[in-house]
Amino acid sequence: EYFDNTIKLAPGTDLAAKAAEYLNIMEKGDAQNRWTLNLSVGEQYDSNVVLGPENGPKSANITRESDWRTVLYLKGRYSIFDNQNAESSVAYSLYQSLHNRLSDFNVTQHLMELKGSYELSQKLTLKGMFSTEYVYVGWDDYDYSYSVSPSLMISEGRGLSTEIEYRYKRTRFMDSDLFQSNSDRTGHNNLAGIAQNIPLGRLVSARLGYSYDEDSAAEDFWDYTGNKVDAGLKLYFIKNSLVNLSGEYYNKQYKETAPSETDEREDDVYTASISYTRLLSGRCSITAGQLYTRNDSNIEAYDYKRSITSVFITAKFN
Repeated sequence: EYFDNTIKLAPGTDLAAKAAEYLNIMEKGDAQNRWTLNLSVGEQYDSNVVLGPENGPKSANITRESDWRTVLYLKGRYSIFDNQNAESSVAYSLYQSLHNRLSDFNVTQHLMELKGSYELSQKLTLKGMFSTEYVYVGWDDYDYSYSVSPSLMISEGRGLSTEIEYRYKRTRFMDSDLFQSNSDRTGHNNLAGIAQNIPLGRLVSARLGYSYDEDSAAEDFWDYTGNKVDAGLKLYFIKNSLVNLSGEYYNKQYKETAPSETDEREDDVYTASISYTRLLSGRCSITAGQLYTRNDSNIEAYDYKRSITSVFITAKFN
């Protein structure tokens, strides 16, 4: 993954050429193997166990409750084909969280992805992805969704690149004892975004992005428009380690007033994260991270703070 990122972020440089050389050596050593499997196991401390903090309904008995959880993340990928100008792959991932006390909020996620890309020229690459997702909460059905996302990657030289993306997502939410009005949110989302990748040296890269999305739900008071600005910084260190910094501001304006409220809801969501990854070997790494979210809402039920502390060990097999 590090070699692939180097080539994408700094095409045409000596560093990219060296990364390509290592990739060629790896492919010759295992030319017939198209499978990769990643397994991550870790512990998290969550100061505010809520589901779908971006816009989902919260249960009254869980507000501002903290808990530890064990997390398992498994992802398998199969390369359908990969040649000089085009590539395609299919992947399946499983996410499972197991809380220490709040087992009603254990999350199970199944995700299938079909990806492809085609190099139109040295500067233009067309990408596409189709995905389906099924989520359970407390072992009960929560939502099912599918999405289609084409994008265009523009390489401007010297490591600079721009990605333009469109995404359509359709989600069906299911009611349960814990989330009795969840189906009110069933609907679709349209998103358009642009991101700029900027190399800041041989071992540092930055990313700036903006996106606009509209959500249309079964009940009008769940409809919203959103504007998001995000930034990230990656610092690669010589001794097999990486620091990842990111920040995000997301403004969401809801179009109608909910039956129990007097004002239309508006959220200002601030997110900041930092993580440190150390490669222990060619197949194994350890990551420690901290995530902080502040949802500043004019509706009290959706106004909250949340922090998540994580430690994960990841192993790769192929």
